[in-house]
Amino acid sequence: MNRPDSDWQWMAHELHDGLLPWLHGAHMQLAGLPTSPGSAPKIELALHCLKLAMEEGRSLIEFLEGLEGSHHIAIEKNFQELLEKTQPLAQEHGQRLTLETCLCEPSNFSAVDCWNILRIVQQALQNAMQHAGPTSIRIVLSRCKEGLKIEIIDQGCGFDTNTPAVTGHFGLANIRRRALALGAQLDISSALGQGTNVCLTIPRAMPQ
Repeated sequence: MNRPDSDWQWMAHELHDGLLPWLHGAHMQLAGLPTSPGSAPKIELALHCLKLAMEEGRSLIEFLEGLEGSHHIAIEKNFQELLEKTQPLAQEHGQRLTLETCLCEPSNFSAVDCWNILRIVQQALQNAMQHAGPTSIRIVLSRCKEGLKIEIIDQGCGFDTNTPAVTGHFGLANIRRRALALGAQLDISSALGQGTNVCLTIPRAMPQ
């Protein structure tokens, strides 16, 4: 997956100069609000989400600027960090996130591939948390004959996979685009009342 550096650097500058200042401003305003016993937990959660948004923005800027380099990254560590960041929001809705791994050795990927894999998992988590209403969501890593298998499994309300996507919602479409960029196989199985399983199978030999 090649990057047009000038376009990506322009995007990095726009994020830094355009989006992040507004997020920082919102964070400062919320932090300065007087709190009552009832509102304090919700304000703290909103501050946590804004803080994560700013961290995500800075991480994206570093990635787009090429500061991460071409070294390989252990994907399991990134998943663990994602769960730690997302857990407070899940707990607010009575949900529990878990990471299960059956791998004997770390799975290392290039920075670009790792970014796409992480975003697929993140979007699948967000979809489950926001729309499925499950009590638990599991990320399961395992080996198969094709390569690395990553599953995001919830026991929520499920959905009809044949129903067209709602206008203005791009989550599943973005997941499919990223899987295509990885040369990975994506299977989404779901049915009303039966939960959802998003399964990403990444070949042993990653495409360049």
